[in-house]
Amino acid sequence: LLLEGAVGSLGPEQREVGGILRDNSVRLQRLIENLLSYSEWQAKRGELELTELDLPALVREAVETYQLPITAHRLQVEQQVSDRPFTGDRAKLRLILDNLVSNAVKFTPDGGTITVRGDRDGDDVLIEVADTGPGIPAPILEHIFEPFFTTKEVGKGTGLGLATVYGIVKQH
Repeated sequence: LLLEGAVGSLGPEQREVGGILRDNSVRLQRLIENLLSYSEWQAKRGELELTELDLPALVREAVETYQLPITAHRLQVEQQVSDRPFTGDRAKLRLILDNLVSNAVKFTPDGGTITVRGDRDGDDVLIEVADTGPGIPAPILEHIFEPFFTTKEVGKGTGLGLATVYGIVKQH
């Protein structure tokens, strides 16, 4: 509200501090959401609520969640998703997509491209989120799915997003 001028105009220094507060609030919110998602997954990891799913709709919802930063950073999002229905746990698969799309948005440079692919292969479903960001250095690839793993190369965070993704994929 301060940055939007709800209580009057701000000077340059006040605007800078307001921006820092906003950015840190968003970062804290993401950390809390990751911790809650991981805790929820840990508590319910034995339970899957299987229903027939529409992958294009799931992908569309996940992408729409990040539409503001996608637009702000002029990112292009390509969706190459099969419309063949499949069975899975909707909430958990949505969490996977949220984590992967969030990471792609975070690591794709301005003007870059994020591609979401999805298709069935027999009884299996393949979901891929790729981006034009710098990628993950080879030496740390083997650790990115470990809970609480984080390094400066993969950014600041809890190290729970990809651990949760990995757990849900194994669960399915």
